[in-house]
Amino acid sequence: MGTHSSNIFGDTRAIYVISYIIARLTFVLQYFLLASWIPMFRISLITSAWGIFIPCVLWVITIFISSEKAIPLLWSAIVFEIFWTAFVPVYKRYGAKKQAKKQGSEDFERVDTATSFTPHKAMRTRGTEYQWRWIELFSLFKIVDYRPAINIEHWSERFGIFAIICLGESVFGIVYSSLNPNLDAQLGKSILAVFIAYNLHWIYFDVDASKQFLHALRRHVVTGVLFGFVHLPLVY
Repeated sequence: MGTHSSNIFGDTRAIYVISYIIARLTFVLQYFLLASWIPMFRISLITSAWGIFIPCVLWVITIFISSEKAIPLLWSAIVFEIFWTAFVPVYKRYGAKKQAKKQGSEDFERVDTATSFTPHKAMRTRGTEYQWRWIELFSLFKIVDYRPAINIEHWSERFGIFAIICLGESVFGIVYSSLNPNLDAQLGKSILAVFIAYNLHWIYFDVDASKQFLHALRRHVVTGVLFGFVHLPLVY
């Protein structure tokens, strides 16, 4: 995929798109496998799978059309997936807010004794009201009581690593563009740009040591989504 990324609107477009689709469809397969094994989270998992599958269909269409028409379709697929990633958590959170208040702790009680091997309710897949129903494949906007939680520490670490990579790439680009033995304006600009990169690094990671700091991913679902969107300009 990476070897054909320099000419995705030319002769290598099909190879690039097929490679990307294969990578994305593995996530779809993973969501469907988890949905079949953990039925209490089935609706949420299938909803996430549709958010990946629909853009993949748009990507496939770009193989058979001209480059002029493929560019807006590719952007539509990217925007749709980003919108879906942000819309679904907010919709599920506010839609299930009233139901969450009524949710009792008895649903999560385990039978954990020395003589009982009864699994947790979330893992009972057959003979219950949670057994597989094909109509659930299209229950995208159904409000359910159970939704898989994200690992905040994992996501925070991944965003931080992504920010470090982007800042490192910027520093590397600055050094590469300033390979000049003479003291000139370009060298001065490069030195100031390195200071900016280090300041951005300090601003991003300095608050982690504060006891009063509450990460945006923990504060609210909206702040968590916006925190992810703030990193999008770093892609470019």
